[in-house]
Amino acid sequence: MRTLCLAWKELDANVYEIWSNKLKQAAASMQNRDEQMDQLYEEIERDLLLIGMTAIEDKLQDRVPDCIENLALAGIKIWMLTGDKTGRDSRVFFSVRFRILFSETAENIGLSCRLLTDDMILKKIEGDTEVDVRRELDEFRTEMIENIEEYFHVTIDKEKRMHWKDISSANNDFPGFCLLITGGALFHALSEDLKLKFLELSTMCKSVICCRVTPLQKAQVVELIMNNDNVATLAIGDGANDVSMIQSSCFFLLRIRKKTFRILEAHIGIGISGQEGRQAVLASDFSIGQFQFLERLLLVHGRWSYIRIGKFLKYFFYKTFAFTFCQFWFAIYCGFSAQVKREIKIDEENISILDNFRFIFCDNLQCSLYNISCFSFRNSRSSQFDENSLCL
Repeated sequence: MRTLCLAWKELDANVYEIWSNKLKQAAASMQNRDEQMDQLYEEIERDLLLIGMTAIEDKLQDRVPDCIENLALAGIKIWMLTGDKTGRDSRVFFSVRFRILFSETAENIGLSCRLLTDDMILKKIEGDTEVDVRRELDEFRTEMIENIEEYFHVTIDKEKRMHWKDISSANNDFPGFCLLITGGALFHALSEDLKLKFLELSTMCKSVICCRVTPLQKAQVVELIMNNDNVATLAIGDGANDVSMIQSSCFFLLRIRKKTFRILEAHIGIGISGQEGRQAVLASDFSIGQFQFLERLLLVHGRWSYIRIGKFLKYFFYKTFAFTFCQFWFAIYCGFSAQVKREIKIDEENISILDNFRFIFCDNLQCSLYNISCFSFRNSRSSQFDENSLCL
């Protein structure tokens, strides 16, 4: 539910002019800019007379929870990056109470999408400074190690990076972890000092929810996973704010000798064509009409594509072996001289077996070894060779 409240109050011209000058000074400040502007907005937004409010219900598409649940059962980790509005552009600045409200809203979205369950161990990262974010990440890592050691009865080396492949999965009743981080905390978590720690904890979670993130932060999260973890990423979005994230999962730029080259990656970008425009569709590798089609695209068509590629590789090896074996056979027969012997006397008839073989080799590369052998044997015993009668 998206709500909008309308309120008003009378302001004296001198009071507004003084407040406007303070706002301009705060906007140009280089230190604590957001805090100063928050205080000014709190100062002006008092004793308002409520006119009314509007509420727009933003429902999920059909079968979105079922699709996400099935993808999770298939072993795919899902990260939800939401909140595309930038406070500076829309002139909306959130204080502490609004930030708490928004994190609760993101948590409710996660519950409705089945990214979260009631038995999951949820950790919220909402620090305003790098020191606070570092402390919260360290607390979450300590809590994670304690829970894993309790459930799986293992000892984890705290100095090394944690990974699920190093932990026994005998206990299938483990509820798992979920990380919820705000856009302000994500800004510090993506710094050079904390990004690897954030990646370690995030990959240990079943689901990650990043709320109030900018389009640039979405792209940074995708690039962080691609550059530091040996996994395939898939970015899906439906709006213009998702273009940078989708493009980050499709390609990266390589700069060599003052020239920029676009190099395609093996990762996938998917755009959903909807009411928010076609920017995401035009920047993606695949386009779907609804989110629920992602399940069929990955689990059905993806599986079929995997099988077809496997069959193609087997045929490629067979074709390469047959092609090479023909050349090897010809080299042995002619004594590695590359000369075709013109006359071989068999049953008092002059025929050329190698001429027949050369015809097969040059005009029908897709013939099998069995057909080559049968053809050579048949023509070695015949007195005539009719090229028009050859059919392989």
